Amino acid sequence: MAKKKALTREQIIAKAKTERLELPELGGVVYIRSMPWPLQAKFQRLRDSEGLENGDLSETESRLNALAVLEGLVPDIMLYCVADESGGPVMANEEEVDAVLRTVGQDTVITVVNAVFAYSGMTEEGLEDIEKN
Repeated sequence: MAKKKALTREQIIAKAKTERLELPELGGVVYIRSMPWPLQAKFQRLRDSEGLENGDLSETESRLNALAVLEGLVPDIMLYCVADESGGPVMANEEEVDAVLRTVGQDTVITVVNAVFAYSGMTEEGLEDIEKN
């Protein structure tokens, strides 16, 4: 039996599944990757610490808490989940993320964040499944 060789970083990234996301307001597309486990865990911690366990955003306080959660996640989502066509990161560091966030509109950021959450199974149903496990 042939011994299997260790995968390189580039080989692992090349295998990452992506989904195409149209951004007509920017005149192009990006590719999104699933939210990595450490970022999902960070989301859970922020969500729990801000009192969003039940996901109820009907009250103003809950909406403000949700915004606080997202504010803590958006830079990481942009860094780790926005990819190029080959699955590699578009932004290499926090400075590049900051430059993009200062340039694009809030609607674009929300579109990307919502797409990443959906692609990662971080919908209300998906979160319930995670909490059960």
